[in-house]
Amino acid sequence: MDLLAFHATLGVIVLILVVIAVKLLSDPDWFRGFMKGVLGMGFLAAAVAGGYVIFDMMSFKVAKTDAPLITLNIQKKEEQRFDVDVKGEGIKTGLYDVLGDQAEFKIQMLYWSGPAVQAGLKTAYRVEGLEGRFLSLEQERNVDKTQHPLKSDPFIPFWKIMNQSPFLPFIRATYAEGVYIPLAEGASFSLSLEGDEIVINPDNEAAKSAMANLGS
Repeated sequence: MDLLAFHATLGVIVLILVVIAVKLLSDPDWFRGFMKGVLGMGFLAAAVAGGYVIFDMMSFKVAKTDAPLITLNIQKKEEQRFDVDVKGEGIKTGLYDVLGDQAEFKIQMLYWSGPAVQAGLKTAYRVEGLEGRFLSLEQERNVDKTQHPLKSDPFIPFWKIMNQSPFLPFIRATYAEGVYIPLAEGASFSLSLEGDEIVINPDNEAAKSAMANLGS
């Protein structure tokens, strides 16, 4: 086939497509049907996304007055290396290897205001992960951190979207501040939610001593 024949073949195909398009567009109901299909798919997609957001947000917990959010027991393996036994509702419990001088819990918070509070909604939390933290700035910069996720990552990170670009009224998504727990041999701690703050509770003498050394 020479170039002229090739162009002629393409011309015939284009002409056929034009005829089909004109025939379809000549039907007066085509636009209404098209818009119905677009709107239907849009509403279905919004419903699926909304259902997923509801499912994901159900993993947030409201603190119980008679139980801690998290309990942890610490055993030293070697210098600046510890086994941290973590337990709590709605998290991946287990024994985690942590490097550093402190254990930092990343906790996602939901704070309500205005009509949401009047409707009875309370501050909610979800534990995202655990990682080691060094007091030495040089180590913090140069030593690879141990990071342990304590929940599954959602397909749609709705909380992080709210955190980075808040757009919903009466709700604030942010991380809990300063959840740093000193790592020490035999120390036991628990975390509780008091008001809108995460509180670190030393549960034995080793933990109290570690907290005192941290403040000195």
